[in-house]
Amino acid sequence: MDKFVGLRSKFYAFKVFGDKNETKKAKSVKKNILQKEIFFDDFKKCLLTKESISKKTKPVSNKSNDIYTVEQNKTALSTTMIRDIF
Repeated sequence: MDKFVGLRSKFYAFKVFGDKNETKKAKSVKKNILQKEIFFDDFKKCLLTKESISKKTKPVSNKSNDIYTVEQNKTALSTTMIRDIF
C-alpha cells in the first residue's frame, strides 16, 4: 500500500504501489458518483482542509404514480458525522 486516506469509519481511499487503480469506499454515496466524480485527491483535500464536498445526484422519484427525476445536492465527503451534530 502506497498511500492511504481515512476520513472516518467506512470513508477511505488508498493506492497500491505499482498499480494505477485507486480503491475508494464511501458509505451512502452512489457507485457511479464515487467512480466518476470523486478522486483520491478529493479525500486528501477533505482531510487536510476539513471542508465537506458536495455532489449533484439525480434519483428517480415516485409520487402519486408519477415518475420523475429530482436533482439533489448531497454531501459526498465529510470529516464529521452529520447526524451527531443535530
